[in-house]
Amino acid sequence: MITQSKGTIYLANQRGVTQQGIEYRSYHTFNVDSYEDEHKAPIGIFMFFNDDTLNGGAHTKSLVKQGTSLLLLPVVGRINISGDITASLEAGQTGWISPERDIEIKIINPFTSVLVNFLQIGFHASPTSIRSPMQVLDLDFAHDELFPLVFADCDLGGIGTFVGRGTGSYLVKNASAGVFAFVVDGVFEVQDRLVQSRDGLALWDVPEVEFEALSQEAVILFIELTAISPT
Repeated sequence: MITQSKGTIYLANQRGVTQQGIEYRSYHTFNVDSYEDEHKAPIGIFMFFNDDTLNGGAHTKSLVKQGTSLLLLPVVGRINISGDITASLEAGQTGWISPERDIEIKIINPFTSVLVNFLQIGFHASPTSIRSPMQVLDLDFAHDELFPLVFADCDLGGIGTFVGRGTGSYLVKNASAGVFAFVVDGVFEVQDRLVQSRDGLALWDVPEVEFEALSQEAVILFIELTAISPT
């Protein structure tokens, strides 16, 4: 039985947007830079939650400050990273950056005629003193299972792909602090709430989140709203 829980939904079609010509577009779930909405202040450990698209050959720059962390999650295609860090990430991988000093990175679309899409999510300091230029996880997208997003300095949450009518649950590590669910692709019912592609849902005071995929190959991401040390 699903118990009623406190929650706030962040609809994809109500996000802020920043665009640089045809080269770069960023949708913002929370306030960031020049985007301000009284109802979209970052919650929990979030600094920002951006859904970015780069046109062929385009790039964008990001400053990652000491004491913060950045998650890069390619959704479509591959991104190359240069600057203070050199790396490459493709869909099915994620990169976690926790620098010992302020660094600047350039995120590049290596393709000339194909769009790439990725999530760029900023966080306040992780709970441990372990810092790393970049940790890369290869995501094992076994159907109807959540893959844990555990890094050396943070147990962040989980991500998974689910078939139509596939069900699952996420055990929240700090129920009072809450958890954030984000539908990367497809449609889900999460705690009796309809959550569609690129919608976010923050939930509080719920120890276990139950969900069901309402479309094929639906992808959902869970992020704890407080910093959790890895066990």
